[in-house]
Amino acid sequence: MWFAAAVGSAILFGLAGWWMKVSQMRSGSSTYLLLGLYISGTAGFGLHAAVEQNLAASLTDVRVWTAGLLIGAGSAFGNVLFMKALEYGPASLTSPLTNMNIVLVVALGTFIYNEPFQGTEFTGVLLLLLAVVLVSIRGREKLSVKQKKWFLYVGVSIVLFAVRNGGLKVTEGLGLAGAPVLFVSYALSILWFAYAAL
Repeated sequence: MWFAAAVGSAILFGLAGWWMKVSQMRSGSSTYLLLGLYISGTAGFGLHAAVEQNLAASLTDVRVWTAGLLIGAGSAFGNVLFMKALEYGPASLTSPLTNMNIVLVVALGTFIYNEPFQGTEFTGVLLLLLAVVLVSIRGREKLSVKQKKWFLYVGVSIVLFAVRNGGLKVTEGLGLAGAPVLFVSYALSILWFAYAAL
């Protein structure tokens, strides 16, 4: 079951990254795009938590709100910088590189939570790194990074997305359900983007 959820998540995040690039190429509003993303995410995680019957009880736990604030900040600001990076570089390179945060999360799981890092895990990380290298090889096409800011935006996005994904690992270690934490983090992000839209 977890594998199907992981594949579905990868598809959804991939589509979100693609729509972000489409919006940027058509001079769409990043603020409104991200506002829509976080409204739909809040609804989805709220529904998920309600089905799991842990939403109401979790909303009285201060740890859920604290984690939601930190994870939401990592997610929201990571996406803002990701959108900025898309302005200065190709999506086919920006998206895989920002997903390198997974390597940081694997390291967190291995060294802090003593999760196994054996052949299968090593192969997965190696394939991820190989995919980033292969995607960045463009043949005769020039690498279309317009300004050096792109490197800064991508680097900070990696760290912020690692806060988002690693934060979920930490909350799991604390015994907190993921869906309510994500519900709070996305709901708090709505406030930020609604304010920015105004």
